[in-house]
Amino acid sequence: MLADPLGRRTLATMDAHELESLAQAIATDDPYWENAFLARALQLAGAVDVEVREVIGHQLWCTWRQARWATKKLTRDDLVQSLEVTGAEWIAETIGKPTILIAPMTLCTWDAVETVQHFARRECGEREILFYGEDMSGHDARFAAGDDITVLRRISRTLAEGGVFCTYPDFVYRGHPSLPVRMFGVPRPMSSGFAYLAARPGVHLLPCLLLRQGETIRAEICEPILLEDKSEPGGPSFQSLTAQVVASTLEDLIRRAPSQWLLLPTLSFDAPEMAQPETTKGAA
Repeated sequence: MLADPLGRRTLATMDAHELESLAQAIATDDPYWENAFLARALQLAGAVDVEVREVIGHQLWCTWRQARWATKKLTRDDLVQSLEVTGAEWIAETIGKPTILIAPMTLCTWDAVETVQHFARRECGEREILFYGEDMSGHDARFAAGDDITVLRRISRTLAEGGVFCTYPDFVYRGHPSLPVRMFGVPRPMSSGFAYLAARPGVHLLPCLLLRQGETIRAEICEPILLEDKSEPGGPSFQSLTAQVVASTLEDLIRRAPSQWLLLPTLSFDAPEMAQPETTKGAA
């Protein structure tokens, strides 16, 4: 729907009541035969008390928000006015240090990027904030682009200068090198490039959860994680260990609001865009 201009405009004009009614209808009628997969995913995540309708409702809300951004019915000022940030003191502690945000995919891309830019700049001034993701046209944020080596060099330079790097560590595109981790007891790939960056000496991993609470977006920032490896700094085994620490951190964050994790269905259903655990490769 978002790829179609008419679909974007139609979705963007809906109000909260219409969205809720649509989510209820989809959950009741199950037109895409996904309820069983969602129920299984919720079970794996230990969230058996969460209704499938809540998952569908949040996914639909995020699609609606992305449509409103795309049609300019949402602005940066709108987001800032509805934003709450807790734990800002933790990001302030990382000023001048290489910092990687550890945040699960819980909001649409524009909401996530604008939220991170706002609270990071508010707490850290002119500190560089660098994002990574494919097909990110339309944003004025700084995105690393190019081949894998070029991207890694750009991110490494930003981190070396005490900047902040942000991407989704819970998702890696098919065809990209990855390492195997486990989340909620299920094998899952994690970008080996991300593990390489996170395992570098002195890098601070900053857990952050972005949540929707009614009309408010809430950013919950947690205490930074600093891993030390005296025997093999940044080596392959330490990269694997770091990847699993990141996966466990993501689990802890997701458990706070499992219905808002947009990748919840991938626990029980293969996403064609995502790398598969059985095809993971070693660290680059």
